[in-house]
Amino acid sequence: SAGAVAVASTSGNILDGASFPTTSSHGRVVVTFYLTPGTYYFDVTSPGAGAGQTGDYVLETSVLMPAPYVAASYATFASNATCGTGPQPVLGRQFASEVPATGSLFSRQLTNMTPSFVGLHVMGFSNPAPLDLAAVFGGTLGACFLNVSADVVGTVLTDPSGAVELQLAIPGSIALRGAVLWEQGVDFDLTAPNGFFLQPGNYGRFILGERTY
Repeated sequence: SAGAVAVASTSGNILDGASFPTTSSHGRVVVTFYLTPGTYYFDVTSPGAGAGQTGDYVLETSVLMPAPYVAASYATFASNATCGTGPQPVLGRQFASEVPATGSLFSRQLTNMTPSFVGLHVMGFSNPAPLDLAAVFGGTLGACFLNVSADVVGTVLTDPSGAVELQLAIPGSIALRGAVLWEQGVDFDLTAPNGFFLQPGNYGRFILGERTY
């Protein structure tokens, strides 16, 4: 799909020889990009319009070293305000200084759930287009959405106030720097207009890294 260009290099069409193709055809360029965590797509094209100026380009990619420093962060995004009768489930932190730092235990709170009842906690590696739950389970379209990929789905048991503590133990590995995870809480609510009465709330994004002070 089309998207914004993050970075680009146009210096790769310099050939070793003075007059292609009579001498050499080994065009080469080495480019280093520094990018924030995310999903990116690479494309190699030839800007030349003449014969012999296209074809057989090879893209080689590598990571020279682990990211020297990535600031750990956690953010939540509003969603599902019209999914059943409010309040909808809410993900949040007790303290804004709590972040998903490597080598730590990261805690969040899921509130506005049905008191003393079971709910769902969904974790994923991506943030795809919202999935309309009514399109899957039947019900009223356009009301309740799953906003994260359902790679890991677990159950939670809420306390009498309708809250539950979520904890994630993050290994102290530098290989995890910059890793991105997503999560969303789901309540069972009879007012949610889909076949399984699933009431999702807002959703959260982790960027694993180092703690900032």
